Amino acid sequence: MKLYINYTKWNIEIQLHIYPGVDADFELYEDEGDNYNFENGNYSRIPMHWSDAEQKLTIGNRRGSFWGMEEKREFKIICGNKTVIMEYNGESCTIQV
Repeated sequence: MKLYINYTKWNIEIQLHIYPGVDADFELYEDEGDNYNFENGNYSRIPMHWSDAEQKLTIGNRRGSFWGMEEKREFKIICGNKTVIMEYNGESCTIQV
C-alpha cells in the first residue's frame, strides 16, 4: 500500500490514495511553508496507519501546531473504486474503506 497526497496549502482537500496489499504507515507534515519557523518547532505532524487485513485507515492525533494552521481538515480517501470523504479535527479516528 502507498499513500500519496495531493496537497495545496490552506483549506484545500487532501487526497489520500491507498493502494492495498500490505500494512503501511505515513506521517503528514505541515508548516507555514514560507519561512523558517519550523526550526523553532512551528509545525504539525499527523500519523496515519493502514491495516490491510481490516481495510481500515487510522489517522492519529495531530502533534504540534503553527500559525495559520487549519484546525479541521477534509480528507478524500481513495482506495480502488471506493471514495470516502471525512473531516478530521486533530483527534485520532479510524475509518473503514
